[in-house]
Parts: sequence; structure tokens; C-alpha cells
Amino acid sequence: MRNNLNKVEVIRDDYPNQKTREPNKGVSLIQFRRLVIAFIICLCFQSTISATVQSPCGCLGATVIGRTGHSYDISDLPYSLTAGTCYLIKGILVIDKDITWNGMRIQMEEESKILVEANNHLTLEDCYVTGCDDMWQGIEAETYATLWIFESFIESANIAVELNHLTFFECGDSEFIDNYVGISVGNPFDEELPHDALQISQKGQITGCKFYTDDVVPDPYSIHHYSSWPTTPSHIPFDQGFAAIYLGHSAGLNLGEEDGSVANRNKIYQIRNGIISFESDINIYGTDFYDFEGSLSRYKFDQPPVLEVNQHALYSISSNVKMVDNTITDIMIGAYCWESMSTFIDNTIDIKNTGADLILTRGIRTYFNQNLIVDNNEINDGYHGIFLQSSFGPTSIINNDFDRSVTIDHNSGIEILDARFTPYAIIEDNYMEINNGNESIGLALQQVDFIEVNDNEFYFDEDSGSAGDSNGAIVSSLVANSFFRDNDIWADANYIDEAGNHGMIFTNSVNNAFRCNSIDSMSTLFRFVMDCYNTHIVASALERGRIAFEISGPGEIGPQRHHGNEWLHHYNNGGAIITGGAAIQTAAVSRFWYDDTVTGAEPQYPLDIRPTAVQPDGVWFRFVEGIGYTCATEDPDISPDPDSLEVRILDLPQFDTLNDQMTWMMKANVFKMMLLDTSLEDNSTLDSFFDAEAVNPLGKLVSAHFDLNNRHGIDFKEKQNTQDSILILSNYIAYIDSLLSTSPNDSATWISLRLLKVDTLAQRLESWVDFLNDESSESLDVYQDVSDSLSVISTTNDMEEYYQDALLLKADFLLGDTLSTSDSSDLADIVQLCPWEGGPAISVAQGLLTFLTDSTMNVEPYDCPVPPSPVISYPDHIHQNDGARITTVYPNPAIDIVNIRSEILINSVELRDASNKLLITIQPNSTHSSIDVSSFPAGIYFITTSAVEVKETQRLILVK
Repeated sequence: MRNNLNKVEVIRDDYPNQKTREPNKGVSLIQFRRLVIAFIICLCFQSTISATVQSPCGCLGATVIGRTGHSYDISDLPYSLTAGTCYLIKGILVIDKDITWNGMRIQMEEESKILVEANNHLTLEDCYVTGCDDMWQGIEAETYATLWIFESFIESANIAVELNHLTFFECGDSEFIDNYVGISVGNPFDEELPHDALQISQKGQITGCKFYTDDVVPDPYSIHHYSSWPTTPSHIPFDQGFAAIYLGHSAGLNLGEEDGSVANRNKIYQIRNGIISFESDINIYGTDFYDFEGSLSRYKFDQPPVLEVNQHALYSISSNVKMVDNTITDIMIGAYCWESMSTFIDNTIDIKNTGADLILTRGIRTYFNQNLIVDNNEINDGYHGIFLQSSFGPTSIINNDFDRSVTIDHNSGIEILDARFTPYAIIEDNYMEINNGNESIGLALQQVDFIEVNDNEFYFDEDSGSAGDSNGAIVSSLVANSFFRDNDIWADANYIDEAGNHGMIFTNSVNNAFRCNSIDSMSTLFRFVMDCYNTHIVASALERGRIAFEISGPGEIGPQRHHGNEWLHHYNNGGAIITGGAAIQTAAVSRFWYDDTVTGAEPQYPLDIRPTAVQPDGVWFRFVEGIGYTCATEDPDISPDPDSLEVRILDLPQFDTLNDQMTWMMKANVFKMMLLDTSLEDNSTLDSFFDAEAVNPLGKLVSAHFDLNNRHGIDFKEKQNTQDSILILSNYIAYIDSLLSTSPNDSATWISLRLLKVDTLAQRLESWVDFLNDESSESLDVYQDVSDSLSVISTTNDMEEYYQDALLLKADFLLGDTLSTSDSSDLADIVQLCPWEGGPAISVAQGLLTFLTDSTMNVEPYDCPVPPSPVISYPDHIHQNDGARITTVYPNPAIDIVNIRSEILINSVELRDASNKLLITIQPNSTHSSIDVSSFPAGIYFITTSAVEVKETQRLILVK
């Protein structure tokens, strides 16, 4: 039982170089909600650890226990430790009997250790254990040992508390100060994780604890993993605490309580990371993460070395993690989850929004997501608020608030890349406010199948006097078999007049339904580019804008029959418009049958239809009397109809421009539909088409893309059942923890039940990790086979060649190969192709370039020809002008300084971004010059050099 002492604030002796324990008490935040968080944190600071103990570091003549380099059993000590007395422990003090230390002031010799032996119990109450600026090993609890820590200080250890299999642990109202790791299950210095899951028997909840670095972690001792703290990578301060909690293949340790009092909240601050979890299960409640140390390096596709992880509130690899009722403030990465089941509920995530590394920030970032729930959170800023890559498991992002004021171009609130969701994914009831957007995206989808986007609100605010350009609420490429329902998109009026601001824009996306969406005050409200066959636009309200509805042709969306869309205003450039070539053919295969007979209804056809050749009395909009669809109508069936597809294959539309490219894309999309829905093979015509194309480059390339966007070698139902079992067990254990915190009369019964549940959870966790390993191994084998097959395909046209190049680079990427500078250049070339030149290769290349440049997809696809029609020139690919070498730009890609050399006098140099915005102009009047690009974010840029009668533009890639 804990002593009920009269609790007062900690009093420490006055001694030289005494450290101040409390952190800085102010966090400067602009928005009101951030001020609220700061206020809560301030309240937390006012609570103090309830202890009467003083630090031992100022003691003179401390009583020595043990001997350097030796072990000493506590049972051999001829006396009992006395509260308030100072002790110096040398060597390893072995706790070989049950003992309680109350009010102890214990100094640890460098490299010393406290070891709790199996079947023995150590309780610390009101104790202060520290190395006094020397690092000691920490307190280790062996298997079947018991360790309780209450209202105490553990300071300057390598691992303050290290728990082993079947240890019994309880902790509350304690501070972990200047430790490399606060609490560890497993060891982050070990090269391999434990073979069997380590099970922790925790009594109650860890509450009221602080984990922080007050000054620096002491220098390592002689047998430490580090001989001294490394100085590289330079952005990582290794002499700061590495993590509050580290888990290596474990189950049973949970942190915090849900909906607890301010005093019971845990705090993790002035440290490098919060929770690091490998192949483990953990629930994280009621904890405040803030003011982390160091910066963040550029991401790679694979994980960085464990000990180089930095600036993460949560770093999860192959784990089941649940975060509820936490705050994450002024940190670069809220949560990073690789092959994990992840749940985020009722958290406030405020990502750092200043500094040179802003482009690296993320709210929640997942790879190979197994199961994701993001519900009722507040996610503010982050270059990407939520970023999902290669997701295949159930996913729900529901009822979250996003407040975004990111100033770097090409940022996104939610971005999903390479995802084929099974059995479902839903983005619903989210509110996103984008402040002063410039090249900002609300929801970006690339290469995504089977998603529902419902009842979301996207608002583009403008309080700086002018709106930016090239923004988009929902921007998608290669999206299939998905629904977009009841989304509300609106903006301040200035967004109407800025180029490239789109409500919704979809490129090369088939089998999708848009039902009852409302879009207001963007330059273009609805836009479809290229082949978007079997699109259903139902009862959508298109309000103010320059263009209400646009199809960029040649292209098609399929016929729209009585779909009841409302065109609510007159538009400057067109209520409906077909841009690009082949307008007549585009209109003929994308015909609208409109109905304006519903009493009191707004017009169901667009005023001002362009070009004139496709107006309502032409081939595009036709009046047919009847009742149009309303929002009460059931969803349209987006499944491709075999009979319609058969007609399509037998009689493909003919376009008077780019017909070969359109024909190829239409066939490729039908082939993909058949891969997604194998029942279509029951149609003999479609089956014959599939068999014929499967041996042609078209079928081989689409199949390769399909395989690279999938995971292999696993029985989904079996894995899903195991995941469901883990989630249920984990939640049940957290529930038992909450009961045990109340110290019920039947605690022993609940503890026994918890042990059984943790044992079962550990077994399920091991099975699930085996599933992941098998899936990863089989997928890598498939990716290697795909790469080998791709390399021998003999392409028949440019579109296939681009597709092949992009897919080969994607295969290399998935196999873990590093993409080179020339690879980056090739990707940049493909990304800037117009849709009818590059086809699906553009989306594949853009996805890869997202990682290389920490950017996002282009809001608006490039037109033909590509603006500003650059001439590509690299040091190893010299552009010739009338046989003479003109200009070289190097290095490319670049980080900070770009050099420009020419054989003739350069009059001017201009740097523009990918949207053709002028950033820098100089007049060197010399044959060589340089420009500083360190202040610009990673991405694609263009350098134009002008000399007498010679003007040359070259593409430049910036990486950070």
C-alpha cells in the first residue's frame, strides 16, 4: 500500500550546477485551439510530483553499498536503508528479497545497476535515484519479478526501467529525467527482436508521469552501445532522451488513462521521441507530447536505423497501437505506422508549422496499412495532414477537423497513394479549412480503388487579401470503383479568379459515382480529364465559378441520363465546356440527357455551353421530358455492365485527334476493370478481348501495374480474423487496467484474467507478425518477377514505353533499390507529359516523385504541349544548339546552390516553379553564375537562360 503522507512539492538540496526540472511554461500558438492546448499544458505544469524526497547529488559522505564491477545481494546488507539517508550504489545491486524503499536518496555510480531478481518485489515510494551527471544502466526487472514505482525520480540512466517477460509492473506520479530511454520492454540496442513476445503484467494504469530531458543525457559508460554520442546525422541530438517508451515484440504494457484528470495526464517533452513500438501492442491514453528535440531527415521508403528515429510522437512498426485523448504539439511527425493496425480517436495533433523542414512534417503517416481508424481528431497543419501509402486493409477517416495554413506549395490535407482497399475505405464527415491556399489540396487520391468519400466539407479561406492559384478540394488520378457523396466544397470569392483552382478534378478515373455534391466559388467546379468512362454525376449543385463543368478532350465520362444536376449560376467561361481537341466526339460519348420539368427545380442544364458545335441543339446536351434524379435517389450502380463493355470493345469511339492514344487508354481501362472484377470474364466477347490483350504489351503492362499495387501471399480472411481478435483483446486489457486503477476488492481475480488475456494476445500477435512476414516475402518475390517481366516487354508506342519505364522504377522502389539522379530526371519528364502522351505512366511517376521530392501530385494535369516547353539539359545530356554547346546547369538534382555555365554571355536567368510562377530573376552578364535555391521546397523547377538570340529552358529538381 502507498503511504498517505502529507504531500508537498519536491525540495532539492542546493548544490553546484543544480538542474531545473520544470520545462518552459509557454508555447506560442496562433490559433485559438492551440491556445487552449497551451492552457491545458500550463495547468499540467502546475501539478507537481507528490514527494518529500530530496536529490542525493548534494550529499556529503553518502553510505556506500557494493563494489565497482561486482554484484551485491540486498539480503547480505547488514542493515536496512533509512529514509532521508544518502546512499551510493556501486556495481550491481541485486534485489533478492521483497523490499520497499520509501524516501530514499540513492546515487548510482557510473555503469552501476539495480537488478530485481525473479520472484522478488521492489517498491520505490518517494525515492530519488540518479547518477548525478554520470550514466548508470538503470533498474532491470527479471522474468517473474515485480517492480512498483510511485512518486519517485529516476534520472540519468541508459534505460531507466527495463522490463522482461512476465514481469509485474506498476508506475504512477513519477519523473523520468535525462534517461536515454524511460521504460523499455526489450532493448533498442539489440540487433534482433526477441523471438517470443514479452508479456508484461501491469497493475492499473501508468498516470501522472513525466518523461523529459532537462539538460543532456550523460556521456555513455565504457560498455555502452555508443562509445560516445555520435555527431551524425547532424540533425539528431543523440545526447537528448531517445524515447519515453520503447517496445520490442511485447504485449501488456499500456500508457495513461482515457478522460483522466489534468493531474493524471502523462507528459513527454524535451526529448527526441515519444513511443517507439516494434511488433508490439500498446494503448496510449491521456498523454501530452510536445517540444521535441532535433529535426528530421528526408524520408526513405524503408525505415531509418532504429536509433536514428527522431521527432516522432509515435513510431510503430508491425504493431497494434491505439491512441486516445492525447495531445501532440509542435512536433514534426505525429504518428508513423508501418505495416500496423492503428487507431487514433479524440486526439489533438498540432504539427510544427515553422522552420526549414516544414516540408517533412506529417500528422499521421502510414505504409502498408493493415487497419486504420482515424476518428474525431483535430489535425492541424503538417505538409501532409494524413498520408497513406500502399494501403490495403480496412480504413476509416471520420469526423476529424483539419485546420491548415501550410505555406509551402503542393501540400495536402489527406493524401492516399497506391491503395486497393479491402474490404472498404471511407472518408466521411470531416471538416477541412485551408487558409490562404496556394497549390494546396484537400484530398489527393492517386492509384486508388474502392473508396467512399462522403459528407465532407472543404473550405478555402482567404484572409490575406488575395487567394492563391492551383488549389483543389478533391484531386484524383487513376481512381476506380469509388463513391463521392454529399461533399460540400466552397471558397472565398477571390479563388474564382485565380487559375487552376478546382473543386473536383479527376484524371483517367473509371467506374465512379458523384452524388449530391455541392461546389461553390472555385475557378472550375467539376473537371474530368481523359478517359473517365462509366462516371455517374447525380444531383450535384454547381454554383459560382468561371467554369462549372469541364471535360478536357479528347476524353469521355459516359452518358448522363436524367441525373438532375443543378447549374445555379451564369459562368464567365462556360456553364459546360469541352476543351482540347475532338470536342464533337467527346460530346457524343459523354452526352447529358437533362430534365427541367421538375416543379421549382433549379435549371438542370448549364447555361452557356461551349464550344457552340456541342450546344443543346447539337450533340452534347439533349432535353428529354421526365423526372430527374434527386438526392433521395439510391446510388447508381457503378459496376461495369458486361453488355455495355462488349459494345465498347467492338465499336470504340473514333476521335479526330489523338485517336490512337485514346483507343489505347480505353482498352487499358477495360482490361483493368476485368482484373478488378473477374466475373466480367463470363462474357465471351470480353473474355476473348482479355485473352488477346494479355499477351500484348498493353495487357502485360496493366497486369504489372495491378500486381505492383497489391500485396501477395496471404489469406485475407484468416489474417483479418487474427487482426479482429487482437483488437478485441487489446481493448479488453485496457478495460481491465481501468478497473484495476480503482483497486477493486476482487483485484486478484482481474489480475489473473489479465494475465490470461495478455498471453492470448501475445499468441495472436505472433501469428499476425508471421502473416506480415509471409506477405512481405511473397510480395517481394512477385515484385521481382514483375520487374523481370517488364524489362523484356517490347513496347509498340510511346505511351507503352513511358508506362514501362515508370513501372520498372516503381518495381525497383518496392524492392528497396535507391533511385538515382537520372531516375529522378526520367520521372520528372514523365510527370510533365500531357495526359494523352503519358497516360497511366504519369500517375505512377508522380507517386514515386512524391517520395523523392516530398511533394504531392499536380493539381492540374499538364496540357499539350507541356508548359513552359522546356529543353532538358543535364551535365551528362548536353543540349546542342546549331552544333554548339550553350548552357549547363549543375548539380541537378540540387539542394542549395545551382551553378550555370555557358560558352556565351548570359544576359538573364529566370527561375520558375512547376506552375510557371517567376521566383528569381538575375542579370549576370557573364558566362557563369549561380543562384541560391536553399529557401525553396523540394520539387520541380525551370531555369531559363537568355543570351543574344538564344533562349534555353531546363528542368531542375530540388531535393532536401
